[in-house]
Amino acid sequence: MKKRIITGLIILCLIFTGIGSGVMFLLPSFGSNDGSYALTYNYKPMSQRGHYINNTPYLPISLIGTYAKNPGISIDTSGKKLVIDLSKQNIMMADDATTNFVKTYAGDIYIPLREIDKELYFPLNTTNQFFKL
Repeated sequence: MKKRIITGLIILCLIFTGIGSGVMFLLPSFGSNDGSYALTYNYKPMSQRGHYINNTPYLPISLIGTYAKNPGISIDTSGKKLVIDLSKQNIMMADDATTNFVKTYAGDIYIPLREIDKELYFPLNTTNQFFKL
């Protein structure tokens, strides 16, 4: 009689372990399964999330005004582009004549924004070439 009770308890434990493991495998790991990534700033988590598409990280445009404070950058939401005014940037070229020429005649640079889940994101790789975030 004791052997049957022990065998029954072992089988019952195995069933519960199997059910528990199956449920754990069905849950998405670490919360998000929408392709977004958590962002941190100075080792603190941010409320915004970024995306990584075709080897390019994309960050929400809300970071431009709060974390990337640069007066030469504006956002054209209707045209879905990031506008960088080169005359307001700190540009250093090979010599002073080239630097003055670029600052005088360069104008604006347009970086296309990407719409993901009805929000606009800017490509970090391209933007980082013009100013450091």
